[in-house]
Amino acid sequence: MLRWENGSCQSPNQTERVRLRRARFRGGLRDRLQTNAMLSSRRSSFSRSELCCHLWIELICALLAVPWLWQAADAATIEVASKSFPNAGSIPAKFSCRGANISPELHWSGAPSQTQAFAIIVDDPDAPGGTFTHWIVLGLPSSINHLDENQAQSMPAGARVATNDFDHQGYDGPCPPPGPAHHYHFKLIALDAAIDLSSAAKAADVNAAVAMHAIANGELVGTFQD
Repeated sequence: MLRWENGSCQSPNQTERVRLRRARFRGGLRDRLQTNAMLSSRRSSFSRSELCCHLWIELICALLAVPWLWQAADAATIEVASKSFPNAGSIPAKFSCRGANISPELHWSGAPSQTQAFAIIVDDPDAPGGTFTHWIVLGLPSSINHLDENQAQSMPAGARVATNDFDHQGYDGPCPPPGPAHHYHFKLIALDAAIDLSSAAKAADVNAAVAMHAIANGELVGTFQD
């Protein structure tokens, strides 16, 4: 027996085969749509995870790029002063490249009892090319609470001097170009362990190492203008 189906004459067997093909097509289409939706959801979730990971990496890198952000908010503050010049005062020429270029007297108090060593970093954030480091001292014994004038020439036993941005292992005083006064930060950092760096280490290496062991800090700021 023949019957009409979609404008054509077909036998029952042909009609059944057509229906089966349509059912399989609809089922396959539904399965593909469900699979695509599942894959899309997975891709979206993966993208969000990647984005979160990328943002965390950027945040960590930004924090590490700023050497003094690693200081704890409640870190002890050390009082740092000098007989050579007052805080926020002008640095005499003899401590600069315009004079004898000797290191000033420094003294401090208030370091935590667990201090194992001190580090000193002197830098100029007003330098034309960015922060310029003038002096780096490592391994200063915790029993020391002052440095005499010109003591950079003969540091206490155990202390060593790293490489400054003049590519010199020692003290180099203010030496700015003509223009507004620059600010020179004499930073003293108390450490819970000695830092094992050679004299070839530069500011970036020192800042990274100090970040792991700083427990207190203080600074004295002086100005100098050519």
